[in-house]
Amino acid sequence: MIPKDQHILNAIFKGAQKAQQELCKKMIGISYRYSNNSEDAKDILQKDFVKVYSNLKKYNFTDSLEGWIRRRILNTASD
Repeated sequence: MIPKDQHILNAIFKGAQKAQQELCKKMIGISYRYSNNSEDAKDILQKDFVKVYSNLKKYNFTDSLEGWIRRRILNTASD
């Protein structure tokens, strides 16, 4: 288990907006790389975070949380 990831997830589950915003800031750059404009990037990120929250039970804590989310963004962007 990666303690930093556990801390981030705990904060997000408790509704900490700061933790959610920090994670979004990190991930929006990835979305920008796979889109044509900022609106598309935001759409990708929003769709991805819905998938992430829906599938958090599948996150196994052996990979980094950011890496796990990045893979979801790539999948969402390619759809």
